[in-house]
Amino acid sequence: MQYEDTKPMQNRSVSTNLEDKETDILSLILSYLHYWPLYLLLLFLFGVLAWLYITLQEPLYPVETSILFLENNDAGKSNAVDNLMLDLKGIGGGNINVDNELLILKSREIIKQTLEESGAYVDITSRSGIRTKVWYDEVPYNFALEDSALSRLLGSYSFEVECLSGGKCRIILSEENDKKKIELDSFPSYFHTSQGLVIVRRNKNVSPSEEQPKHFKVSFSSPLMLAGKYTLNGTLSAAKLDKQSSLAMLKVVFPHKKKGEDFLVKLVEVYNKQRAIDKNITAQKTYDFINERIKLIGSELSNTEMQLEEAKRKQGVIGVEDLGLAVGASQVTAKLRMELETEMKLMDNLLSMLNDPSKKYELIPGFASVRTGANAGASAPLVAAIQAHNAMLQERNTLLKEASEEHPRLLAINSNIEQSRNSIRTAAEITRKELAIQLGDVKAQEKEYNATVAEAPTFERVTTDIERQRAIRSELYLMLLTKREQTSIELASTMQSARIVDRPLASNTPSSPRKPLIYLIGILLSIGVSTLILYIAQIVRVKISSKDDLAKLTSLSVVGLVPKIETIGKQSEIQVNVKGNGLITEIFRTIRTNLCFLTPTDKSVVILVTSTIKGEGKTFVSSNLAVSLSALDKKVLIVGLDLRNPQLGRTFKVASGRVSRHGIVDLLHDPTIDPNSLIYHPEGYPQLSVLFAGPIPPNPPEMLSRSRLTQLFELFRKEYDYIIIDGAPVGPVVDSFIASRVADITLYVLRANVTKKHDVDYINYISTNGKLPNINLILNDVNENASILRSKHSYGYGYGYGYGYGDPHEENKSRL
Repeated sequence: MQYEDTKPMQNRSVSTNLEDKETDILSLILSYLHYWPLYLLLLFLFGVLAWLYITLQEPLYPVETSILFLENNDAGKSNAVDNLMLDLKGIGGGNINVDNELLILKSREIIKQTLEESGAYVDITSRSGIRTKVWYDEVPYNFALEDSALSRLLGSYSFEVECLSGGKCRIILSEENDKKKIELDSFPSYFHTSQGLVIVRRNKNVSPSEEQPKHFKVSFSSPLMLAGKYTLNGTLSAAKLDKQSSLAMLKVVFPHKKKGEDFLVKLVEVYNKQRAIDKNITAQKTYDFINERIKLIGSELSNTEMQLEEAKRKQGVIGVEDLGLAVGASQVTAKLRMELETEMKLMDNLLSMLNDPSKKYELIPGFASVRTGANAGASAPLVAAIQAHNAMLQERNTLLKEASEEHPRLLAINSNIEQSRNSIRTAAEITRKELAIQLGDVKAQEKEYNATVAEAPTFERVTTDIERQRAIRSELYLMLLTKREQTSIELASTMQSARIVDRPLASNTPSSPRKPLIYLIGILLSIGVSTLILYIAQIVRVKISSKDDLAKLTSLSVVGLVPKIETIGKQSEIQVNVKGNGLITEIFRTIRTNLCFLTPTDKSVVILVTSTIKGEGKTFVSSNLAVSLSALDKKVLIVGLDLRNPQLGRTFKVASGRVSRHGIVDLLHDPTIDPNSLIYHPEGYPQLSVLFAGPIPPNPPEMLSRSRLTQLFELFRKEYDYIIIDGAPVGPVVDSFIASRVADITLYVLRANVTKKHDVDYINYISTNGKLPNINLILNDVNENASILRSKHSYGYGYGYGYGYGDPHEENKSRL
């Protein structure tokens, strides 16, 4: 039994509100626990569903490996190309960007190529009961789809295989509702399908055993489609182990452990192969450029030697010892002039390439000064700028494989490339101007030296010039040959971009399905669905079942909750035991105590007990409340004013006689009758008196409207402390409204799961318009789980009585 508030809501304390909230939550939980069979049923159903899901789902095993990304320019390679005239370092150097390398490693193209080379696009499965078992290299045959057919495959294709005796196998194809069987007895072999040619090879690493499946299914999936899934659904993941290191962790989930391990090994191998191709692009352009310069200078050197040969043949050869220092100085300045002219040509070639829009995204060959010693290094800033520009171009080419032209990252790189290209153009122009100034100075010096040399014989001067040109071109030619060899070494010495640190290892515990989580979800779903069902049932329910329902519909005080009573048998409807401590007794003691706070103690109190319709338990409440009040050593009179359907005689089990057959109707009809002569005193209740209704009158409203009723109650007030009126329901008749003029307080009885919610609106209307005095509510027939004390009391009884509006003999056997 839940003890009710005895003061108006506005006077409650904060502590009382908190207690009410705790009680409401507890009541809600207890009300739901009453339907534990539903929770148990759904728990069983969701448990079965969780088990089926776990059983039918393929287990996925995580496979992990750690890899180390290597620097692009290792020490050996750097030494081989340190002094290249066209040193193109733009593709590497410095610390690598591990994030970019991981993106490349997880790219769709790399994964697709890995699937094709490793054969991971082939799935082999067999049925074992309701489970599906995955095979890899344990079966005696290997299957592959020819390359052209594999590139055309858009979805998936499957067929079945039966292993026969003698190492033979039978292929079962189901295509266009036509089942075809093909037997293979020699290997390697092949057969034609609607998707293309399938190649079958014997797996030499597997010996026949009983554990091998005799019947299995082979499925081919599009590598491109699988690569997209791996990228999107997290099948393959990669992450740096530390921000400052080049170590990364690769993780893949596969239904077969060995297949996942082989996939990761092949993935790193394919990545290294692709990165080697990418890095060799720049070295190849350098090699081609050097070859072009070798051809040009070789041609010039050949012409010079032919000129020298022709001059010597005509004039003969003379010495140059007497030319002195002037000739030596002239040679030095001539060599320097040639170097400057060569650099000027290089600058012109560079500017021509930079001004050509069609070569906007081509790698720029690096340029270095051909001079040595004090004159070297004029173009060092330009070389550095070209290195940075080539690095951005390489990054753009890498990202372009995975992203479209409109990708934000690619747009940003394009913008940086444009800025870098402009910067290189500006630097090249500045460098060319500097070279032009130096060349002018050198030519001036050479002119002075040549004026001195001009004093020598004409033949000496001509042959000296030819010899000088030949020496310069010979030196340049030999240098270019050396650099070409160094570039060839660079092409041949490309090292791995990444290597495996820890060999891939699969976990013995599958990561999916996660059994504890699935069972937990099943439990939570069973609780949630059960609660949702009960909640929806509560929402669509149109009848009141608890105090919470009343609290949502009205602000009237609830002074008592009477629990559900299952059966009464042959017991009396008077359930209050004035000397006992039973549940019903304590409930009515609580109601009695609450009434003491609501009514004055210095005068007699008239309490009207009514309800909306018959069968809600007002007579049961009024009679048991009267017994409970009499236990206070107070004189209590209960009056039956339900003139249309009197029930007090049955409640108190009074035998047929004058007292039971006569009552207040007789007093209202005949003022000469002594009221005390019709009052009944129940045995065992010395302070309790009962005045029955008497015979059913033809006009109850008119009879109750007589002033005699007021006179009688004024008389009763003088003799009794409490007068309880068992009134008629206010829904179908107005009797209780008429009789309410003699009452001080109204106890309005509602019955759980009988009284409709819209009836509470009618009660609010009655209260608002003052049709009944001081209305307080009692909720009857509440499910015992709605009571906090239900665990302390386990009582059960039921009772029924008839209500006969229009038919006084009608029996109503439903419980209160």
